[in-house]
Amino acid sequence: MNVRDTTGAGDTFNGVLAAGLARGEALPEAARRANAAAAMSVRSEGARGGMPAAREVDAFLTSG
Repeated sequence: MNVRDTTGAGDTFNGVLAAGLARGEALPEAARRANAAAAMSVRSEGARGGMPAAREVDAFLTSG
């Protein structure tokens, strides 16, 4: 995966982690999703432009 811009990766991680915990996910699963989302977020420029949608994170995690 090519990194274009790390701006917003931490915000993406924290947001996805908080959302997962609020939904009742166990910490390991919430952290796994948050890590995936943060990794995906660096593919595009800008803080908001790189944030993936939930369905994109799901696809990323199931693709192996």
